[in-house]
Amino acid sequence: MISISWLLAASLSAAAPAHAVSVDDAARQAVSITEARQSIIAPCLAAAPAVGSEFGGPVLQVIDGQTLCVARGTDPSDWVQVRLPRAQRAETRSDLMAASFARNVTCKTLRRAEEGVIAACSVDGENVGRLTRTRAVKAAGLSWR
Repeated sequence: MISISWLLAASLSAAAPAHAVSVDDAARQAVSITEARQSIIAPCLAAAPAVGSEFGGPVLQVIDGQTLCVARGTDPSDWVQVRLPRAQRAETRSDLMAASFARNVTCKTLRRAEEGVIAACSVDGENVGRLTRTRAVKAAGLSWR
């Protein structure tokens, strides 16, 4: 089994070449990744799983309140971009981060999308959409930008 920490480290190293960064530059970069759609570490490039099929893995990116990346391997070419169906969409990106980031999800492909798939996902058997609406996740979401 691939460890989530190893995948996160690999995704960060794949995102940009290594170079020295000043504290000021690091702070500016940290602020810029909090904006919607600015947080993409690496594109999710895996082929869309077949409609009706189940797949899973750790969530390595949460792009917005309805879109996440599920890692099926260590390389971004193995990451599936998933858009959640309307009933599972979070109110905010922060809520979806708190419910799914760095956690293993199981998803069932409902249909193909222009980028990736539309799939219903769960964490530990719990519907991701329901999780994003719980008090605990809402409270945790406040700490995510």
